[in-house]
Amino acid sequence: MTVELTRDELGIINNALNEVCNGIHLEGEFDTRMGCDVEEARTLLAKIHALASDY
Repeated sequence: MTVELTRDELGIINNALNEVCNGIHLEGEFDTRMGCDVEEARTLLAKIHALASDY
């Protein structure tokens, strides 16, 4: 799958994932609300962050 994003859109996704992974606490509901566990989200955050840093 290919998705084209602007630099701003990539930044929005990066910031949202960062907030979910490191900011707010979902009190045991992370999997239910996000559809993945915290480690999966952090792995995706690392990939998005790397892309955003290279942009």
